[in-house]
Amino acid sequence: MHDGRRVIAGGRNNALHLAAVRLGQLAAHSELAEHTVRSALTDAALDVGLSPAEARRTIRSGWRARLQRPRS
Repeated sequence: MHDGRRVIAGGRNNALHLAAVRLGQLAAHSELAEHTVRSALTDAALDVGLSPAEARRTIRSGWRARLQRPRS
């Protein structure tokens, strides 16, 4: 879901990337464990039909991108 709307096939990767960025930002300033966040994101990605390889690449990319946009 994004803004209360269902994410369609073309938006799954973008939604996953955004979730990885945002959760990565939160994890950097909290007790959220990286492996827990990545595992939950992977499960969600697989549930909506992304391949394991695509899920890993997208989550890794989002996790790295959080460093460029840290939350204060």
